[in-house]
Amino acid sequence: MQTCQRCKESKDPEAFGKGQRWCRTCYKAYHQANKIKAKARNRARYQAHKEEHLAVAKRWREAHPGKMQEYWRAWHLKHPGAATRFVNNARRKRPEHYRAYGRAYQKKNLDKFIAKNAARRARKLGAMTPLTTGEWAEIKATFNHHCAYCFQPFVRLHQEHLQPLSRGGPHAAANIVPVCRSCNSRKGPKTLVEFALATLR
Repeated sequence: MQTCQRCKESKDPEAFGKGQRWCRTCYKAYHQANKIKAKARNRARYQAHKEEHLAVAKRWREAHPGKMQEYWRAWHLKHPGAATRFVNNARRKRPEHYRAYGRAYQKKNLDKFIAKNAARRARKLGAMTPLTTGEWAEIKATFNHHCAYCFQPFVRLHQEHLQPLSRGGPHAAANIVPVCRSCNSRKGPKTLVEFALATLR
């Protein structure tokens, strides 16, 4: 048993926090009665040991990645408006940091951005047939990660619509081939037949 230094009662050790001399009940009651004072004290303690606190938090996040994802997913669902305000305020305070982070993330996940932009363009043009990430990966594997028009290998490939979206083509696997950026630009809004005739001239 352990004696609480505030209420002087003997309680089970589980009723106390780690390294705490007060029981959880007394500790909670004190904080409720002294919220402003407790916040100021905790803020001062954090500022005095900021590096240590950040290191401990980082180690915990790395050791429990799944828990952090679950926590933030639940928090975002519970506070959608607050989450949006928090992100917008953070971006206003540190615009260069978020721009650099966005550029680095886009460069690292360029395939995802290309697919996302293609899907967005398809929605705007009314071609609502979905193309999944798995289908796009299969299409690229079928062509062995080569451009379907110039037959050269490329790390980054674009989704080319055989029948252009602007001319009623669907955003579906049967209408999409992987092409390089140059061939995608040269074909533009032409149909496959028009592009072939233009290439032969």
